[in-house]
Amino acid sequence: MEFSDLVDVTMVDPILKEYTVEQARSARETLDILVREELNAGSNVFYANGKTARNALAKGDKPTVDDFRKIALALKRAHVKPATDGKYVAFITPEVAFDLMDDPKFLKAYEIAQNAKPLIKGEIADVYGIKFIEIINAKVFEGEGADGVDVHSSIVLGQKPYGITKIKGNGDVQTIIKALGSAGTADPLNQRQTIGWKVNAFAVKRLYEEAIIRYESVPSNA
Repeated sequence: MEFSDLVDVTMVDPILKEYTVEQARSARETLDILVREELNAGSNVFYANGKTARNALAKGDKPTVDDFRKIALALKRAHVKPATDGKYVAFITPEVAFDLMDDPKFLKAYEIAQNAKPLIKGEIADVYGIKFIEIINAKVFEGEGADGVDVHSSIVLGQKPYGITKIKGNGDVQTIIKALGSAGTADPLNQRQTIGWKVNAFAVKRLYEEAIIRYESVPSNA
């Protein structure tokens, strides 16, 4: 990202500081998406409403608590240990969360557990042995359902399902700022300064296929 030299003398706000924060957010989201894509490439798939393929999912095939309970049961039958605190973890889109909150079984379990104070950021509930975590950039297969509807992916995880590899000193996000005058003859009037980020080494890989289940549905408000 490039800035004029006038940023330092004409702007009241600390532009470079603010964009450093934005660059950090962009880096986190980019790495999150790399992990998301790897998890969504898994072979274990469960479709809403008993459907057998993504292109068969249509309006009305919305996410339900019963489907998530069946997924948890499948994980137990496969001897997959829970991800954390004796619970499996489900990463869901806001639209899936919206429908689940209208599900009577979800509401009943939520009220009984009285777990209105989530333990981790984004957790909307801990019911039926599953921690439900709302993720803004969760995967959506746009237009891939019947009649071109969007299909939402929910990822349910057991213990140690994937791994992330970094090379020490190269796997961390690096914010790089080039000050005025650093470009030499390429910027003879010292008019340009830049800020950016990079990661030299980052890799994510599914390690335990049985511990990753992708649940596809069509939320009512998608």
